[in-house]
Amino acid sequence: MKSGDLNDGVVTKTDEFISDAGLENSAAKLLPRGTLSVALYGATIGKVGILAIDAATNQACANCVLDEGLVDRAFLFHYVISQRQALIDAGQGGAQPNISNEILKNWPLAFPPLAEQRRIAAKVEAVLAKASAARQRLAKVPAILNRFRQSVLAAACSGRLTEDWRNASDTRDNDANSDVPAHWVERTISEACTAIVDCPHSTPKWTPVGKLCVRTTNFKVGVLDLSEVRYVAPEEFARRISRLRPEPGDVLYSREGGILGIACEVPAGTELCLGQRMMLMRADAARYASTFLMHVLNSPDTVKRVEELTGGSASPHLNVGDIKRFPVPTPPLAEQHEIVRRVSALFALADKVEARLAAATAAVERVTRAVLAKAFRGELVETEASLARREGRDYEPAAKLLERISAAHRTSDSDRAKRTRQKRSRSTR
Repeated sequence: MKSGDLNDGVVTKTDEFISDAGLENSAAKLLPRGTLSVALYGATIGKVGILAIDAATNQACANCVLDEGLVDRAFLFHYVISQRQALIDAGQGGAQPNISNEILKNWPLAFPPLAEQRRIAAKVEAVLAKASAARQRLAKVPAILNRFRQSVLAAACSGRLTEDWRNASDTRDNDANSDVPAHWVERTISEACTAIVDCPHSTPKWTPVGKLCVRTTNFKVGVLDLSEVRYVAPEEFARRISRLRPEPGDVLYSREGGILGIACEVPAGTELCLGQRMMLMRADAARYASTFLMHVLNSPDTVKRVEELTGGSASPHLNVGDIKRFPVPTPPLAEQHEIVRRVSALFALADKVEARLAAATAAVERVTRAVLAKAFRGELVETEASLARREGRDYEPAAKLLERISAAHRTSDSDRAKRTRQKRSRSTR
């Protein structure tokens, strides 16, 4: 088992195996099922798992074979998870965080009597099961919102979104068998634009400060995200805008690399130049609303066309000539503006749902942390002392339990030392 096999749950399988010969000729030990394993460093630092199989581990895992007379396995499992960030913080200081065996061995554990441990663990697992179910349901929402936005764009570019608007304002007949209303015409990107500029192909010379230069990583569907930006020197900026200076409303389109086929607009009040792997399109304002053109480029039909043009390529990219030939359904300009208005309203609704999703997801995580914190402060279930008093019975405090088990350990250590001395004595004779 490697640290990557740890899943904050029960480990039932591993990706790799060790032979009997490898086990006999290495420092690895076969650990029994029920062992609690903790990842010490790397990408999975602090991850925890309980072995449901007999397994050895690599050096990135610390393994706790539990004294079941002292501590409940589920109790300790959840306790370690509750302490994860504190353990990681304690291992800071080197090139990368590293929870050493010594840090883990010496980590304080305040534990109640065994019966109370089991009640705490049962309560934690019941609450966390509900939180997990909520987390799984929330995780489905982004895909639903993505499908919703794509459906809106599909309706916008086919005429379905504004069908009632046309019926109220336009008496011309439509062909029911047509993909778009009969009076819409179809043009190409090159016909829809007064200017199309491919970006410079050289890598920008980045500077700590200077003029804003956008990358395709700034591209989100319909939005130029400037939360993380890079800069170039004024002379580099001047070179990159020499063919066409980007203006508010110009459409930017990614045509190469991992972020391919995404369109957004240059926002107002932003001076920028283009990095690599993108194009700038300036719509013919007499016939096209630039935002409508952006929606066409992000629509499912265009996405499908991009997939067909780049499918199977090891280095996916779009040729400028192919992009210029992309078809653009063209309603009258007034209808384009109505389409843009309706798409904006529906996308704003999706954005509100997304904001509520983020708040709900954060709330679930807060509940998880709060439950674990309450559990190990002794506030989640009735204490064993309180329960015993209420039920009129005696109970063994954890301190007494610890004393009893420590005495048993001392006896066991003494017996092992005695057997070792006897073995040496026989060997000498």
